[in-house]
Formats: sequence, C-alpha cells, structure tokens
Amino acid sequence: IVTGASSGIGKEFAKQIDSYGFDEIWGIALDQEGLDDLKKENKTKLIAEALEEIDNAYVILLNTIESDEDDESDEDEDDEENKVSSKPNPFANINRIPGTGESVKRKTFAEKIVESEQTTKDQYSQLKSLLISYGMKSRVAKSNETFRFKKQLFVKITVQGKSLKVFLALNPDDYVGTKFPIKDMSYKASYSEVPLLIKVRSNLSFKRAKILVEELMAKKGILQGIYTEINYAELLEIGLE
Repeated sequence: IVTGASSGIGKEFAKQIDSYGFDEIWGIALDQEGLDDLKKENKTKLIAEALEEIDNAYVILLNTIESDEDDESDEDEDDEENKVSSKPNPFANINRIPGTGESVKRKTFAEKIVESEQTTKDQYSQLKSLLISYGMKSRVAKSNETFRFKKQLFVKITVQGKSLKVFLALNPDDYVGTKFPIKDMSYKASYSEVPLLIKVRSNLSFKRAKILVEELMAKKGILQGIYTEINYAELLEIGLE
C-alpha cells in the first residue's frame, strides 16, 4: 500500500516496487489524474483509490476511480458499483468517518452539482442547454449524466471536485497539439464511446468545451434547434428535495 502515490516520493516509490514481482500494488492519493498516469506507467496491477475530504477528514472511497459506468438501469448501476474483487480487501473497514464509525455515503452526480460552486452550476446548465438544443436525450444516473441521440452515446458528464469532466465521442488524436487541453481516455473500456475528455473549470475551458460539442455535432451531421437556456442545476436541486 503506497500513500501519496500520484506524485513525488510516493509515486517514485510505487515505480520502484513495480519491479519486485508483487501481484498488485495499492496506491492512494488525492490527485486522480496522477493515479491514472501511474496506472499506465506501472507493469504491476495498480489498485488506485481516491481520497475525498469529509468534515476535514480524508477517507477512502472504494471504486471511485472513474466508476461512472453508463448502465441501462439504476439496478444495474447498483450491481456494478458493488462488484468488488473477491480477494480480501485491506480497505474493507476504512469507508467510515474517523471517530464515528459511520459509513461514508457516496455523493450522487445530482448532489455534487447542487453542492458545487455557482460557476460550476452555471456551466453545467449552459452546457446541458446546448446539448438539448441539438436534440440530445439526457439521463441522470447516480454518478454521471449521459446524452444520447438515437440511442448513440455522444456525451457523458461527471463531477470531480470543482470541475466538470466532459467526455465526448470525438477522436482524441485529432486534437493532439491543439489549443484544446484534452485527455485520451480510450484505454478505459467505460469510455470507448466517448474517449475524449476535457475538464471544465475556468471560463476558457468552458468555451473550449462548447466548441468541442459544436464540432462533434457538425461531424455527426446533427443540426441545432432552438437554444433555450434552462437552469438545470436548480431543477436537480428541486428533484432532491
């Protein structure tokens, strides 16, 4: 088990023990992208676990690493989220708030949006309004929201910290060396249909995400209808009440 495995000494240590012949290495850190990079670099199977801050205490949330599978029903989602390795889990009793013994409740996609900063809420609402104007059908699942056109997945949105993570059905190779700070997620089966990732937090990244959406629609030959800006974040909040 290596703590702080996403960067610095922790990452270097994880890379050093990669050659020791272990069946698997457990890496823990706050930086999701750093863990993803380490998983690609290491030959040994890396079980990467994210940390989340709750009431000033960091607790491990199992299966939070990109566990936003786009299943056809909430029941299927529950089954997918509960598919934990049959091997003994050294973190089995760590999903609890220190000092209380209470289990940690994983926040849903809707809850994360509702509890996010106003800027994130506005960006989410405007982005969804744009997608809907192209005739996309949305579905809010426990850990993500998907947008489809004639049953084909075009866009998936998740929330990480203060950022929206927007996955699009575009070829990442087409944007290498461009102004778009994208990430290729094609190595993950869950993103095979939407392999291009752009993280949205600043106004600039938000503008670029909208440009990518428009380029996606143009490549697919989908025409935009009437754009109506709706406060979808507020609707999510109403739905949680």
